[in-house]
Amino acid sequence: MTDLTATNRQHFNAVASTHHTDFGLFIETIMEEITNRRSWISSRLASEQITKSESESESESESESIRLLDYACGAGTATKALLPFITQAIGLDLSENMVKEYNAWATAHGYPAEKMRAYCLDLLADSPSEGEIQLELELSGFDVVVVCMALHHVADAQRLLARLAGCLKPGGVCVVIDGVPTQTPPATGQGLDTDTAAGGAGDD
Repeated sequence: MTDLTATNRQHFNAVASTHHTDFGLFIETIMEEITNRRSWISSRLASEQITKSESESESESESESIRLLDYACGAGTATKALLPFITQAIGLDLSENMVKEYNAWATAHGYPAEKMRAYCLDLLADSPSEGEIQLELELSGFDVVVVCMALHHVADAQRLLARLAGCLKPGGVCVVIDGVPTQTPPATGQGLDTDTAAGGAGDD
């Protein structure tokens, strides 16, 4: 575990129970923007809301399913924004307490684990446990991967994006939502292009 990873885990474990109060307006704004721009993320998200009965149907075909991987999910900002339009959400976060918040919200709102569930996992861990390795092997076939307000916390963005690209089904989309300086130098965009290309974004 890198020092940055340990620092991030310690910080987000500490703020997990209060972040909704401390950053409530910001979180609501992010959720609204994601929901309103969902058709830009994927045309498959532009349809009407999926009811709980539809998302839990055992007869649902693979072509009808829309699976989301919410990496560095926190308490589920991106998941909650897209939940009405997808059939399954899997959240991953290195903070155990954030994962607890995510799953507690799902339970409180009546969503079963098959619909919405988070796990504690760092895809850049140097020495993953046997359970973490097994979970990683199951991370495939996602229609959408979202990294929301978290990539700036990652020491090796290119490596992470490469891992996330491998979680997508052919034609899937990886979306990075993050803050940039108000006055963005041209080189900032060029650097992001380099990171996304190195991570496999845009590959067929």
